[in-house]
Amino acid sequence: MPSSTDRALNDQADQANLDARVKRILWRASHRGMKELDIMLGRYADAKAAAMDEASLQAFEEFLAMPDPDLHQWLMMEDEGAPPPGFSVLVADIRTFHGL
Repeated sequence: MPSSTDRALNDQADQANLDARVKRILWRASHRGMKELDIMLGRYADAKAAAMDEASLQAFEEFLAMPDPDLHQWLMMEDEGAPPPGFSVLVADIRTFHGL
């Protein structure tokens, strides 16, 4: 059975991994290559990423892996471009965050 010291070390390691993951998300969100997306996603990530649960972090990471033109279309609602169902809640949250 792990001692309390072992559990504390594991908790610290888990927190360090989470901190590194959030830092990667913050960087990826604000370094897209399209200035509009850098601003929109970077500010959203700055405000929300640290408080996201595991499922939300995973969804945001998958969202950030999508091509910039798709993200831009979904966030700006151009050409009737609706996001895939897995991203619709996240897109709505980002749009609401920015008052769109």
